Amino acid sequence: MNIADNLLDALEVQVEPFAVCDVRCGDYLDIEADDTNTIHYSLAGTGKLVTGSGEIIPLVADQMILIPPGITQRIESDQETLKPSPKKSLCIHPTEDLHWLKSGDGDPDIVLACGRIRVTYGKDANIFGLLQEPLVESFADSVFIRGAFETMLQEFGNPQLGTMTLTSTLMKQCLILLLRRLHERNDWRIPWLAVLDNPRIGKALKAMITESDRNYRVEELAEIAHMSRSTFTDHFTRLFGQPPHDFLTNYRLRRAAHLLQTSDLAINTIANQVGYQSRSSFSRAFKSLYELDPAGFRKAGAKI
Repeated sequence: MNIADNLLDALEVQVEPFAVCDVRCGDYLDIEADDTNTIHYSLAGTGKLVTGSGEIIPLVADQMILIPPGITQRIESDQETLKPSPKKSLCIHPTEDLHWLKSGDGDPDIVLACGRIRVTYGKDANIFGLLQEPLVESFADSVFIRGAFETMLQEFGNPQLGTMTLTSTLMKQCLILLLRRLHERNDWRIPWLAVLDNPRIGKALKAMITESDRNYRVEELAEIAHMSRSTFTDHFTRLFGQPPHDFLTNYRLRRAAHLLQTSDLAINTIANQVGYQSRSSFSRAFKSLYELDPAGFRKAGAKI
């Protein structure tokens, strides 16, 4: 498995239940800013998405739009309205199951599947949190992407056993296809994608991933990358949104969580495999990230 596959395999994707935003006859829906990324998939019609900074994104069917944290948005109809001022409607993202949010009357002008996502290597490192501007990508040529969003809508509309796991898996696949396209055209708006073509940082990253049982010091990683300690730390932190030591800790604990879920290995064995010499230090670190100790995590069948 190469560096890119290791990185993508380690991503943790959390998806909140979707809202279907249905805007009609010159109306609009406002979306408030928060600390998560908003994702939209345009199901039908035309319209526009206007950000709080005034950026206008034309909307057509089969577009995926990823919005950075902290940005207010307005979904508007393209149609002219005879009403002097549309009534303000606020898009409230659901917390339990699918909501259908309609603004205006008549036939739909633009219909979007809208949700909030977190994509991390651990509790704090939101990899799309470093995004500075909206990402807009057409997937009109992809039957898979549309099918994935339609399946997610069906799951949130009728939650069943495994709904959250299934929707998270589908969203991860959609995001990987998005990242693949960005990488193919050398679009580095997601900063850490650049590491795939940065051989020096890539060497250090490969060592961290393939030898996650080793307690690398930052100085050792910098030497592998043929950089000074400060230069390596600065470059790594800019790309991944966290210092090398924090990244390595999160990666090792995520690997431990995977082993707890998928194997019968003793906890001491798992601790050793991810670089902890004592069960007590491993348990403290694990609980700080997952809020359960390893034994409790395994017993509860908790999700990564």
